[in-house]
Amino acid sequence: METEYLPENNYECDDERVKEFLDLTGIKPWYKRSSFVKDKICLDAGCGPGRWTCALQRLGAARVDSFDISSDAIEICKKN
Repeated sequence: METEYLPENNYECDDERVKEFLDLTGIKPWYKRSSFVKDKICLDAGCGPGRWTCALQRLGAARVDSFDISSDAIEICKKN
């Protein structure tokens, strides 16, 4: 069954999204967190509306490949 992605499932692509992503990575605070992603090719498997795609892009990823089983999610990810 495909998840319906409604407009309220959109995410702002802002510093708060990046902070949320970094908080969930489990990387120790003393490690330079930004170098974890910067200039790397990243994959957001099961991207949903693109909340982590956005964060990876803002952290300086060289490229982010995102995919999801839901065509609705992919469309929202593209917009976000």
